[in-house]
Amino acid sequence: MKEYDGPVLGGNWDEEEKAFTLMRVKQLSVQCVLSERQFQQLQHYLNNQDDDRTVYITLYDQIPVMVHPDERSALCEDMNQISSYWL
Repeated sequence: MKEYDGPVLGGNWDEEEKAFTLMRVKQLSVQCVLSERQFQQLQHYLNNQDDDRTVYITLYDQIPVMVHPDERSALCEDMNQISSYWL
C-alpha cells in the first residue's frame, strides 16, 4: 500500500485492488474506497465548476464538505497526484 497525504486529501493506494481508500478530506477523518470511475467522476465535477465558486463534496451521501475557491487548487493538485496511480 502506498500512502498519500496532501493538503486536502489523504489516504492509501491499493495496487492489488486498483483502488484508493480515502482516509481524510480536509480535517475530517473518513474511510471510503474509491474506484477509478468514482474518482474520475469527482474530478470531472470539480473541473466543471466555476473557479470563483464554493463547491460541496458529499461524504457518505450525508456529510457535505465545503471547498472554498482558495482550497480548490490544492484539492485539484491532490486529485491529479492520486489519479496518476491508475496509470
